[in-house]
Amino acid sequence: MCLKESDQVSCQDKQLILDEHNSIRQKISFGEIQGLPSAANMRELTWDDELADMAQNWATKCAEIRDPFRHIRGFYVEQNMLKTISSTQFNDLPDWRQAIYNWFNEVQYKGGISHYNQLFWANSYLIGCGFTYYFDAGHGYIKNYVCNYAPGDNVDGHLPYEQGQPACSNYKMTSSSRFKGLCSAGTNNYLGTRC
Repeated sequence: MCLKESDQVSCQDKQLILDEHNSIRQKISFGEIQGLPSAANMRELTWDDELADMAQNWATKCAEIRDPFRHIRGFYVEQNMLKTISSTQFNDLPDWRQAIYNWFNEVQYKGGISHYNQLFWANSYLIGCGFTYYFDAGHGYIKNYVCNYAPGDNVDGHLPYEQGQPACSNYKMTSSSRFKGLCSAGTNNYLGTRC
């Protein structure tokens, strides 16, 4: 049970989450990740407050499993979760960069659906995340990270993206203005001017 609920994800952390995810997706798009082919249709992620509210609500429940009720606006939603645990108290601030790279580093483990798959599922273009820090008598001090992605059609056995050089116009999209190689449907993901 959570004994402390954290605030919503800060505007600066929202931008960091977007930048880290989109940087990884950009590297995949150009074939810069060893063992992964380049992607022709990798979409740029944009922040979605509804997904973030869902993620924050789930993070503050301190659940051990993924939220089973993940749908918004007709989309199925994929979810990544991470808990970092310490027997001694550590600062209660999130380290989003480390959480995202922990998910991404699962790429070395082949087989089945994994957290890293959602990081580069090409059709996903919305993201929202939540965080809480709490103490659990059975485990210790816990940082609980949750990110939701939509649309989430992360299906075992299906390729997460179309292989090939970035070709956004072939998929009725334009190239991202901030992340070369990523495709955009015209949404602006840069929150820096609003933080």
